[in-house]
Amino acid sequence: MNNRSNRPTQNYNRVQGQNPGQRRPSRPPVQPGRQQGRQKEPAFDPYIITEALLLLLASLAALMFCSFLKADFHFDYVETVSPSISAKSSSDEPSDRIYELELPKKEDPIPPEELTDYDFSQPVPECGAYPVDYFDDTVFIGDSRTAGLIMYTKLSPIDYSATGFNINNLSNKAYISHVGEDGKKTLVTCREALELDAGKYKSIYISTGVNELGWNASNFVKAYRNAIASIREITDVPIYIQLILPVTNDYSQNSTNGITNEKQTQFNEKLRALALEEKVFLLDPISLFALEDGSLDPEVSFDGAHLQKAACRELLEYYQTHVVDVTAYANTLPESEPDGSDVNFKAN
Repeated sequence: MNNRSNRPTQNYNRVQGQNPGQRRPSRPPVQPGRQQGRQKEPAFDPYIITEALLLLLASLAALMFCSFLKADFHFDYVETVSPSISAKSSSDEPSDRIYELELPKKEDPIPPEELTDYDFSQPVPECGAYPVDYFDDTVFIGDSRTAGLIMYTKLSPIDYSATGFNINNLSNKAYISHVGEDGKKTLVTCREALELDAGKYKSIYISTGVNELGWNASNFVKAYRNAIASIREITDVPIYIQLILPVTNDYSQNSTNGITNEKQTQFNEKLRALALEEKVFLLDPISLFALEDGSLDPEVSFDGAHLQKAACRELLEYYQTHVVDVTAYANTLPESEPDGSDVNFKAN
């Protein structure tokens, strides 16, 4: 039998060299203030420091906000004003507001008693150029020269012109196509067309006379006067009449129907007097196309009597820069309705 099995179990907790019956010595007591096996704790808690810094920053932010509220700041007020509305203050007190859009002040109209009279004995003076579409609601009455002006330019008026037209045709010849309410086309006279289109036009331009040069001058001016009177029975819109342009020397010398520059000069003197008498506006573009002797420059005409395309454009520019503002003269002021709205022109 193995002797080792009879040996008592050894105490593995005993210290080497200690008797089995002897107890293991206890650990020495820990000194106050010391803790064996641990690191020394820091003097301040880092979480406490972080909270203190956040509190300080919040205090500074609150202080700055209070200072901002107490500061005296001035803000410019910007108001957007519609172009159709005048920018005005609601009171008589001066305003420090700054408007984004400052509109020019509309000048008060000059009282009629302070306006001067328009001189109908003189041609229409030059003015700033009106756009071509200004003439869209005007009536053009005339012969083949007027028809060429409309055909060779961007002019788009109410066209009552016709080749071979003379001043008597205004009332006695049906040459204007008119569409009735039933959709049917009929030919009407110029006078009838003016009645049918009444209210659609703001002025009337008449350019005729070259086809009448074979007439007696007195008969011509009488027919012209009657035509103006006939128009004024229908409307009081402003009327412009153009002096008769000359023809070339060759055309004048070889004419067989009385179309000469001598007669043209004579007729134009009658038209000047008629303009003053009837108080219509006189247009005189002759100097644009005439030579020193008063005849038509051959370079601006393709047949001695009618203007070339470039010359027609120049004539249109003359029309654009020779328009009368009827509100600028005492004797051309438009009549007004009781509500103050302007109506038709009537020369005094």
